[in-house]
Amino acid sequence: MANASRIKEIIEKLYYRSRKRVVILGHSKGGVDSAAALSIYWNQLKDKVVGLVLAQSPYAGNPVASDILRPGLLKHVNFRKEVVEIFMSGILNGDLRAIEDLTYEKRMEFLRSYPLPREIPVDSFHTETCNIDFLKLRYREKSDGIVTRKDAEAPGSVVVRSRRKLDHAWIIRPCLNEDPREANNSQLIEALFTLLVEVADRKGRLLLAN
Repeated sequence: MANASRIKEIIEKLYYRSRKRVVILGHSKGGVDSAAALSIYWNQLKDKVVGLVLAQSPYAGNPVASDILRPGLLKHVNFRKEVVEIFMSGILNGDLRAIEDLTYEKRMEFLRSYPLPREIPVDSFHTETCNIDFLKLRYREKSDGIVTRKDAEAPGSVVVRSRRKLDHAWIIRPCLNEDPREANNSQLIEALFTLLVEVADRKGRLLLAN
C-alpha cells in the first residue's frame, strides 16, 4: 500500500509538471506496485495515465514467496537460504516485508479487493531464460529465472510473449554487445510503449462507441 501511494504521488507530480498523461513501465515488483496504484487510486489517476506496461512482473504472485512462508515445507536450511537469496535479489530489492504480499494467497486476496479496472490499457511482457533455472527445476514452470511466465500475465491485458531466451535482468541492463539483428532493450521498451498507446486508442474508441 505504501509503494502504491508513493507511485500515485509521482504520477500526479509528473502530470501537473508537464500537463501530459503518463505512460508507466513497471519491471518486476515495480509492475505489481504500479498496478496496485492504478487499481486503488484509479478515480484520481484515470485522466493522468495512458496505461501500464508490466514487464516480467509477478502479477499473479510467485511460487517462491509461497514456499518461503509455507509452514514445514522449507525444512532444509540450505534450501531456504538459496531461495531467499534468489527472491530477495531478483524481486524485492532487500525488502523482506514484501515477501508475504507476493504469495499466491495474498495476491488473490488483493486482486479480489482491487482488480485492475477494465478501462486501463495494459501490456504484459514476459520472457524465458535459456538457463536451467530454479523455478523450472522445482516447479516445472517456464520462467525468466525469477518470474514464471504464467504469473506475468495480467487478465485482460495484451500479452507479449518473447520467443527470445532472455533472463529477468535483461530489460534493465545497459545495452552492451547487442546482436544488431535483434532489438535491444531500449528498442523493445519503445515498441511496448507504442503498442500500449495503440491499445489505449482502441479502448478509447470502444468506450466512446458504447
